[in-house]
Amino acid sequence: MGLAQSGRSSGQGATHTATQIRFINEILDELTSRGVMDPARLYDPPFSDLAPMGPEGLFSEAEVDNICQLLDLITTRAMAAQAA
Repeated sequence: MGLAQSGRSSGQGATHTATQIRFINEILDELTSRGVMDPARLYDPPFSDLAPMGPEGLFSEAEVDNICQLLDLITTRAMAAQAA
């Protein structure tokens, strides 16, 4: 699943619910303000306000895995850029 700024599509023709889009937009807001995000944050407010049972309540297991992998990749690349 891509983290497109519009949050409307995964890039593969899939559509998402309004709540899923808000959830992804919250991730984008956090990344914009902090630059990185620990996947554990997905279980804290404001994310838990949208998905009280965690992202698994909104997305498939594969989609949650993709989101977490993307967040880890962003963090890895940000740390590498700081070290350079």
